[in-house]
Amino acid sequence: MTEPNPADLDLLLLPIALELLECFRTALELQTDPPGNICLRAGDAVAADIGQTFDECCEGLAWVRPAGFYMSGTQTSPFPSPSTDEAIFACGVPAWGFSMEMGALRCIPTNHRLTCTEWANVTAQQLADAKAMRAAVCCLEAAHDPGDVALGTWSPLGPAGGCLGGTWTVSFLVSNVCEVNCGP
Repeated sequence: MTEPNPADLDLLLLPIALELLECFRTALELQTDPPGNICLRAGDAVAADIGQTFDECCEGLAWVRPAGFYMSGTQTSPFPSPSTDEAIFACGVPAWGFSMEMGALRCIPTNHRLTCTEWANVTAQQLADAKAMRAAVCCLEAAHDPGDVALGTWSPLGPAGGCLGGTWTVSFLVSNVCEVNCGP
């Protein structure tokens, strides 16, 4: 795949995803054993086994993934609520609610029945990665109006395929700056 043409880049939403990713990377790199892969991911879900010659889960995988965006910020549907029945203005919508998923996956032993101590260790790692997600949210809020950040629920992932982790959805209010000319 080739790099996108700079003229095609989304300069409204992509910078927010990159900012959250950098906040997440900074928090994860403070850990004793940070994930080996910390990057943007695309699609409706993140697969830890997308490569055939390596196991990203066992290297440690953390990501920020665009999870959706919607019209928001109207008087009848203030952020973070979607505005589903509002008129679109000449310049488009007043604001976008941009949902992003932060996630992390780590390997768990699969060649034997885990002991209570091993379960305690993988649980501690899962919660350490969740702590890094909370730090990333604080980082994003510190750089913006905290009212522009809304949080979903942190959810555990796995264990599946030898991987265990969690995800957290973060929504961000992005004011529309008339990026798209809707007129003739």
